[in-house]
Amino acid sequence: MFSNDTVKYIFPTIPIRQTKKPDVNSQVEVDVSSADKKKLKNEREKCVDFFENVRKHLGRKGNAVDERLNTSDACERFVSELVNLVDTYASSIASVVAKLPQFASWQYYYWSSSLADAQQMAFDDYRYELLGMYYNVGACLMNIAQYLLSVRVTVGSLSVLEKDSYRVLIKAAGYFHICGEIVDNMKSHEIGVAQVPIPLDTAKALQVLLESLALAQAQEIGVSKAFTADSKEAADTTARLSHQLFLMYEAARNNAQRVSTRNEEFIKVSTLIVVKADVFRALAYQHAASHVMTKTPDAALSILAQGQEYAKILEDYLTKSQKGKIKIPYNGERFVELSSATVKNNTERINKINSLVHRAKPAATKVPLPAAQPLATRPDISLPFRLEDKKEQE
Repeated sequence: MFSNDTVKYIFPTIPIRQTKKPDVNSQVEVDVSSADKKKLKNEREKCVDFFENVRKHLGRKGNAVDERLNTSDACERFVSELVNLVDTYASSIASVVAKLPQFASWQYYYWSSSLADAQQMAFDDYRYELLGMYYNVGACLMNIAQYLLSVRVTVGSLSVLEKDSYRVLIKAAGYFHICGEIVDNMKSHEIGVAQVPIPLDTAKALQVLLESLALAQAQEIGVSKAFTADSKEAADTTARLSHQLFLMYEAARNNAQRVSTRNEEFIKVSTLIVVKADVFRALAYQHAASHVMTKTPDAALSILAQGQEYAKILEDYLTKSQKGKIKIPYNGERFVELSSATVKNNTERINKINSLVHRAKPAATKVPLPAAQPLATRPDISLPFRLEDKKEQE
C-alpha cells in the first residue's frame, strides 16, 4: 500500500447471486396481461444475461467483458447499461404492482445465497426479486473495481484505473444502501402468501457490511493517490485521510461481526477486512508521525511509539503465514509484506532524522492522531420508484 507496486490493492471478489425462472404462485389470482408478462420476461432475461456474463468472464483478459472496460468512457457505458437494465425491469415490476396489487406475491422468486449460508428457497414477494437484482448491481460494481486494480492494472495505467475504480465503488455503496432499504421495507410488512422464512436480519447485516466495505475501498484509493501526490507524507491531508481509512475498515470489521454465517466466501472476505483494518491502523500512525515530525518531533515520537504495538501485529501475520499457521485470503501475503516493510522503513527514517537533527524525546503525554477526514461518501442513489410502506398498503 502507498507504493508504486501494482499489487498494492487487494480487493475481494463479491459473489454474484444466481437465479432461475420464477414460478407462479397458484394461491394468488391476478389477471396479468400477456403484454406485461412478455415485457417482464424479456427485461428480466436481459438483466440475468448481463449478470451471468460478468460472473463467468470478468477477471480474465481478452474476453468480451474485458474489451468493454478498456477505457474510462467504455467503463462508464458498461456501468450505465447495467444500471439501466435493472432500473427498467424494476420499474416495470413496480408499475404492474401499482395496477394489480396482488401481483406483488403472484410469483415465487429464486435467488442463490451470496455471502450467507446456502439457501434453496423461493419467496413470493416482488421485493425479494428487487433485492436480488440490486444486490447484483452492487456486486458487479465492486468486482469491476477489483478487476481493474488487481488484474488489468499496469504501472502506466494505474492512475486512470484508480479513478475508474473509485467511481464504481462509491456507486456500489449506493446500491447496497438501496438493498438495505428494501430489506427494511420487507421487515416492516409481509405481503407474501407463503410464510417462507428468509433471514432478513442477516440480509440487512450483509448490505450494511458491503456498503461499508465499498466505501472503505474507495477511501483506500483516495489515500493512495494523496500519498502519491506527496510521497514525503508531510501533507496534513494524507494523515487525516489515512486515519479515516483505518476507521472505515474498523467499521467494516465491526459490521462483519454482526453477520451470522459460516459461508466460506464470507469468511474469506471478513478475514481480509480484519487484516486490512490492522494494516491501515499501523500505517495511520506512520503517516501521522511523518506529518508532525518537522514541527513537533516530540509529538511524532509519541505517535510512533504508540504505533509500534500495531506494527508487531503485521509482523505476527507474516510469521504465522510463513509457518503455514494462517492463510491471508486473496493472495494477501504480499500486501502485508509490503505494508510491514513500509512501517519498518519509515520508523527507521524518523528515528534517524531525530538522532541527527532534533534529538527529541517522546512527548510526556499521549498525542492523538490528526482528526480523521472522510473522502469517500455514498452518493445519493435511489430506486426509480417508491416502495409502499405498511400504512399505504393497508
